[in-house]
Amino acid sequence: MSEAHAAEQLAELHGPDRNTYYGTYVRDWIALCDELRDPDVRGYLILRSLVYDGKGVTNRVRVLTLAQLCKLIPGPNGKPSSLSRIRELLKHLSAVGLVTTPEGGPVTTSSGGKAQGRPLRIKIHDQPANGFKPRWPNTEEKLDSIRPEAERAACEAAERDASRAAAKTTAEKPGRNSDHGGTGWNSDQAGSNSDQAGQNSNPNSRDDLGERGLQSFPSFPASSTTGIGGSAGGQGAGGFARAGGSSGAAPKADSEQDGSAVDLKNHPAPKQRRTHRVTKVTTARPVAGEDAVWEILEPILAELGNHRAGSRPPTLRKAVRLLLGHNTDARSTAFDGHPRKPSHALARLNRGWYGAQGPERSAKGYTGADAIRRPVAYLAAILNGQECGRPECELGTLLTTEEECLMCDSRAVARKAAEVKTRLEAETAELAAGRRARAAAGTPEGHQDHDSADSAVYGVPRQATTWRCEGPNCGRAGRGTPPEHLRCDECEEDLRLSLRAIAPF
Repeated sequence: MSEAHAAEQLAELHGPDRNTYYGTYVRDWIALCDELRDPDVRGYLILRSLVYDGKGVTNRVRVLTLAQLCKLIPGPNGKPSSLSRIRELLKHLSAVGLVTTPEGGPVTTSSGGKAQGRPLRIKIHDQPANGFKPRWPNTEEKLDSIRPEAERAACEAAERDASRAAAKTTAEKPGRNSDHGGTGWNSDQAGSNSDQAGQNSNPNSRDDLGERGLQSFPSFPASSTTGIGGSAGGQGAGGFARAGGSSGAAPKADSEQDGSAVDLKNHPAPKQRRTHRVTKVTTARPVAGEDAVWEILEPILAELGNHRAGSRPPTLRKAVRLLLGHNTDARSTAFDGHPRKPSHALARLNRGWYGAQGPERSAKGYTGADAIRRPVAYLAAILNGQECGRPECELGTLLTTEEECLMCDSRAVARKAAEVKTRLEAETAELAAGRRARAAAGTPEGHQDHDSADSAVYGVPRQATTWRCEGPNCGRAGRGTPPEHLRCDECEEDLRLSLRAIAPF
């Protein structure tokens, strides 16, 4: 075999890639979710990396124990996570639907010692599995939404810095450039670089200063001199001796003779008093409007029966203050730039609690699948929930312009309902006008409106239409006594399911 042919037959073989740095796909909304803390996101990343995804098969269920999770998920300072940290993590992830049981229920844990070794079947999801609706589905939408607010905050910060600098300059001017006529005093800075008339050129200046000192210096800053007592022989700042000085004191150094004898360390300039006082919000000092919101919440808490009269649960207190614009957390919310009022809290509770049958679903004897097990957390989620992506939107109305929000789904349904109602009213008026016209013209009985006919179907008289359904795109004719809300049974059921779907729990 020739050498050229042998060279062509050479082959280079490489073994399999042994890279152990695996990767995990995570959706944007998880890192942007306001309901998740940093430990929650970190714990989810680790749980999501355990999902097997290969050859078109995805296994999202993993069997883990609390003890394993404590060792698997790092805690603060490089130590393993505590049991309470893992239980809180699983509770938050279950609330947004990222982890569930294989049957779709929330993951529940216990603090008992035996519970740490009990296997937990956890199903890990990429999207909310319990109907939770995140505020930001992706990063691009949030970036587009916060740009105007971020620019406004930057401008306000620059204006605050400029105003502080101007106030500081104005406050420092009286201590810098004081001109006392008749004595030759012209100090550029308090206690330094003073030029006294005749200090070095006039040998009789000490007598001159001693005679005119009390008449020519009505007031002095605290940083310029310590007093006017004593002899004029000790030339300190401005020709005055320190308190307790004598005329026979030793001559000062040249650096003190030229007018810079004041020690700025021992006599610092007075500090400027802050004009803005930060009011610390405590339990004993509520924020504005908080008592009005608690007056609305007290009847609800009294119905629950789990809280004594006048008590304010910490979770609900934080939610109330967050709604009113007092955010104590590092995460920004929709209420930071647009705080709500007690009237908004009342509207939220009427819709999210009473409108969603909260009293019935939170009762002890209620066994339905939509039962409210944690009513306090449910109420807090109602107060702090924000369905619309615009922070200034409050239940479909913009707080800035009081106009209708065109991005809200709830407002879109209301608009459709209003259009249907207008159309039905027009049709009803047209039918009534036709009946009156036929009655005036003496139309035969067979040509009357079917709704008002006295004909019988299988011996049963036909009832006349007394109302029409006002549900979206419905308009069905109703007979008999009109209900309180003009909706048919199907529209009523759709509305009830919609309210439960938008409820936080």
